[in-house]
Amino acid sequence: MERLELISIAGNPDRRRDRPLLLIHGICHGAWCWQPNFAPYFADLGYDVHALSLRGHAGSSGHESLHRNRISDYVDDVVEAATGLPAKPIIVGHSMGGAITQVVVQHASQPAAAAVLLTPMVPGGLTARELLRTAARLSGIPPFLRLLRGRPLTPKQANRLPFFDNRLDAASADLAAERLHAESRRALGDLRRFHPPAGQVPIPLLVVGSSEDRIFGAPSLRRTAAHYGVDATILDSGCHDLMLDPGWRESAEVIATWMEKL
Repeated sequence: MERLELISIAGNPDRRRDRPLLLIHGICHGAWCWQPNFAPYFADLGYDVHALSLRGHAGSSGHESLHRNRISDYVDDVVEAATGLPAKPIIVGHSMGGAITQVVVQHASQPAAAAVLLTPMVPGGLTARELLRTAARLSGIPPFLRLLRGRPLTPKQANRLPFFDNRLDAASADLAAERLHAESRRALGDLRRFHPPAGQVPIPLLVVGSSEDRIFGAPSLRRTAAHYGVDATILDSGCHDLMLDPGWRESAEVIATWMEKL
């Protein structure tokens, strides 16, 4: 049985919320990516915040078997973490975590109260046009290949990744270079064949991202939202990793406002 890292911050007792948040990271990341900005922001709003590291990532066990992991294994990790909380959480899934969340919200046990897809993997995968748009930032491709091969990156190389598009401040670039690592080849293969069922899901769903995202920009966000019969919230600026972007507060406030209305 894998040991899963769950980094938790108690919500502000003066603004107590009924629902906890469960934050799910994307490829090559871990729970650490939520710690500088999103986790303390939502904790201050009164939410108990729990950031999960999927098996083989960051502080979770299973690094030696990383490349055997499937998306279905990561789904099991999220369901396990969600059902272990005192109340059904609002799940926030970023990128690959957004793909995992799209599966989790249709799980037979329904472990979530609501879900946010933050710059999520698009159902059906990227179109040829979107792939070309992503590849247009060629400066980010070499460090991305280094990352997938498990090779170390300098802060400058990390900042050039399509995740960040040279938008990180020095501290965030240092953190990314230190913590990013390879991703499961099996899981990446699963994402290329990602075809979740279409139609409305049984819980409230928010799709939010940025038109400047070099991976899942406005066309991808609209396709994802249309797949589930909802509207996408598309910000004018921000990199793929909105939670580490210098303008992170804008996306956090969109999510906070939406959760207030639930």
